Formats: sequence, C-alpha cells, structure tokens
Amino acid sequence: MNRPVTLRKCLGSLAAQTVVPGEVVVVHAGTDEQLGAELQREYAAAPFALKYVRTQPSLVRQRMLGIANGTGEVVFFLDDDVVLEPAYCERILAVYAADAAGEIGGVQGSITYVPPLVRGSPLLRRVFMLARMGKRGYLQRSGFPCHSLSVSKRTDVEVFSGCMMSYRRRVLEIHQFDMALRDRWWGDDWDLSYRVSRAARLVQLPDARLAHEQAEAGRDSVRRTWRMMVVNHHYLYRKLLRSAGQGWLPWAWAEAGLWLLALMRFLTGRGTAALEGMAGGFGDLYRGVGRQDAPLS
Repeated sequence: MNRPVTLRKCLGSLAAQTVVPGEVVVVHAGTDEQLGAELQREYAAAPFALKYVRTQPSLVRQRMLGIANGTGEVVFFLDDDVVLEPAYCERILAVYAADAAGEIGGVQGSITYVPPLVRGSPLLRRVFMLARMGKRGYLQRSGFPCHSLSVSKRTDVEVFSGCMMSYRRRVLEIHQFDMALRDRWWGDDWDLSYRVSRAARLVQLPDARLAHEQAEAGRDSVRRTWRMMVVNHHYLYRKLLRSAGQGWLPWAWAEAGLWLLALMRFLTGRGTAALEGMAGGFGDLYRGVGRQDAPLS
C-alpha cells in the first residue's frame, strides 16, 4: 500500500532466492492505478509467476485474497517493506519437507534489522504486559502478544509476526483470518497464529532471515492505530482468553498501562494523538464496536 520503492526491493529479494517461489501474489490497496501494469511489465521475465490483485485497503481482506489467488501448498505472508536474505524460502520450506508427520502448521523466520519505530518503553511494556518484543513468542495473560523477532535456535512459538509468517495451505482451510477485523487490522496476525498453535506446532527459525524496514508510508495515523488497539484488544481478549475462563483483571491492568504509555507520549512532546485514540477506542467500546462485526468510523 503506497510503498512502490520498498515493494520492488522485496520482489527483488524474492527473485534472488536460492529456492525461488513458484508464484508471487501482490495484493494492492494503494492509490497508484498504474502499479499493476508496471509490475507485470517489469517482472515478465522474473523466475516466478507474478499475480496482481487490486482491492480496497483492508489487511485481513488482502491476506484472504492472497490465499485465494495462490495455489502453493505453503503460503508465505510478507509485508511489502521486507527484504529477504537469499536462503529465506529454502530454509523454511526445508522444515515443512522434513515434517513427515505433518505436526508443523506454520514456520516463520527471524528479523535481522529492527528500526527505532518499533522500540520504546520496554520496562513499562513488560510490567503492564503490553505488546512487546521478547525472546519467545507467546500470548501474555493480558491478551497482548510478546513477539519474538529473532531466535538463536529453532524454537516453538505461540504467535507469529505478520511480516514474515508462513502456513500450510490445509491449515488455512481450517483456521482463517477473522473477518470481524477486516476494517480494524490490528492483531490479525497473532490472533490467527495463536489459534493455530492450539492445534499444531508453530516454529521459528534462526537462519531464515529478513530485514523489516518498517516504512512509514502506507500506515494508519497514530490516533486511529491506538483506537484500533483498544477496540481489538478488548475483542481478542474476550475471544481468546475470557472465553477460556480467565477474568477481566489482566485486561484492565494492560489497559491502565496503555493509558500511562499514551500519557508519557504526551508529556515527552509526541502530541495528543495516542490519548485521543485511547479516548476514541473506549467510546467505541461503549457504543458496542468490538462486541460485533463493526468498522471504525
């Protein structure tokens, strides 16, 4: 979405793989109406078949369209601002090939470069069990994920990062992205991966590596992102943990931490957008958004 430069870098890294994918599906939700024709022309001689799909902005819908327009037994999901090391696909596919019993439902790699955009307040995030980075990928009792960006050895995890996950196609026929999140993208990746991890193994590899540039173009505003975080956290907590008998205290504790984090952003001169997003999110919860399949206005 509106990242033509990084998209081409990503496609270039796919073309340079030691095991090249048979097909690459680009699901485009940006404003450039010429992009499809340009890509078809530029990659006509690429070592993979490039498929181009145009749709409205919706990360979940885009992922579902990618699945529907692909045919491979293994489906890779990549953000358009990642650059893969040459052996990325080969090493992930080797895990599936060696899994004769079919116990592994998904595999992801490790990130070699993490830009400053995804850092900040690690102690506060740990204390309040907010979304954070850690040494193992799991769903915290708060309902927020602890993502593992890289590992030193092959590791079983509970949650994947959307920029670098892969699944067996047959797993995606049983466990699908939650269409209730189609207009509120936040959390769709770890929601799906956590549900898959209840039925199959999810594996993260240390030697399948990529860089995630976290391009700022094509992103929602800070205000809307924080608003989605409030609404989706409530929705996914209720769906994944409250339905399993857990009480509301861990959710409330984490929300208190979010308010504190938003206040810290204001006090350090980063504006009021996070606080406004928090207020808007709780307003949405009061009106019923998050208790039903309802978009943010």
